[in-house]
Amino acid sequence: AGRWIQLHPAGDKRLADMSKVRYETWNNFSKVLVTEERSATGGPGDKMGIFLDLACYTPIIRVREGEIDKTRGRFGDRILPYLLRPGGDVAIIGSGGGRDVLAALSSKANRVVAVEFNPTIVEILLGRYAEFSGRLFFDPRVRLVEAEGRNFIRVSDELYDAIVQQNALTQTAAVAGAFNLAENYVLTVEGFLDYWNHLRDGGVLYIRRPYVEAI
Repeated sequence: AGRWIQLHPAGDKRLADMSKVRYETWNNFSKVLVTEERSATGGPGDKMGIFLDLACYTPIIRVREGEIDKTRGRFGDRILPYLLRPGGDVAIIGSGGGRDVLAALSSKANRVVAVEFNPTIVEILLGRYAEFSGRLFFDPRVRLVEAEGRNFIRVSDELYDAIVQQNALTQTAAVAGAFNLAENYVLTVEGFLDYWNHLRDGGVLYIRRPYVEAI
């Protein structure tokens, strides 16, 4: 293959700092680590990092309960779909540690359905790190669902003002050097039809992939 294309691992991959691991476990899909993240001054940080297979990363952001709406301004261009459809009903595919749920609520989304495939992430957000995250997933505007994202949308009888995927494709295959073993069906033609059929008139499908796996 090197005769046709040069492959270089992306230089911006985030790897777990094993000295800061605060919780670790395995499930049927992956090894899961939760690490403490520190501020630039070296003090306790405002995030915990969830790592799947040491590299696939999603943060849990520290929020005081009842102050979720005050986090606006911390999410950059992640708030774009909620600005395009303010006050709407949102489905987030691959909600991870909840950063995009926070972005939606702080941007005045009416309701958020957070779809997460990894059962351990769901478990720790509803248990071990519920207080750290300001009990985000107990907010009456939020429904956390353990499911594969595209299948959930396909069988849903609901319509949404925005369907959002923010870096929802797994990086674990890249870690193992096995791109061809990482079939993913969320971005097929049929997948887009599923999303289209579950958007209200004028709804937004927002898919963001902030970096490439190989260049």
